[in-house]
Amino acid sequence: MSLERTRRKGRADVVQRLSARLKARQAEFQRQKDKLDKILTQLEKQKSSLQPQGLVIYATSAQGGMFRRNTEPLQEGQDIRERQELIYLPTASSSNAEIAIHESILKSPEGMPAKVTVDALPSRNFPAESTPHIRPAA
Repeated sequence: MSLERTRRKGRADVVQRLSARLKARQAEFQRQKDKLDKILTQLEKQKSSLQPQGLVIYATSAQGGMFRRNTEPLQEGQDIRERQELIYLPTASSSNAEIAIHESILKSPEGMPAKVTVDALPSRNFPAESTPHIRPAA
C-alpha cells in the first residue's frame, strides 16, 4: 500500500508540474498575443500622407539650431517615444534654410539675393535672400 501511495503521489506531482507549466505558457502566449494586437492597432492608426513628388525632412532639422537642442537626424536603432514627430513632408513651394555664416565672411547686406547650392544636388542653384538672425548668447 505504501508503494501504491508513493506511485500515486509521484503521478500527482508530475500532473501538477505539467499543469503549472501549461498555465504559465498559456499566460505568456496571451501576453504576446495582446502585445501583437496592440502593435497591429498602432499600425492601423499610423498616419502617412505622401505626395507623388516632394521632400522629406527630419523633424529635428526643422526645429532650428537652438542652444542644446538636438538637430541631428535620426540614427538607425534610435529609441523613439509615442507621438514623437520623426519627419515632415513639406508641401510649400518655398522653404527656409538656417545657415550659420560668420558676419566677416558674409558680403551681401540684408535682403540681397543669393544662390544656395546643396551637396546632394550640386547641379542646381536655389534662389535665396539674406536675412539676419541674431542668436542669444550661450
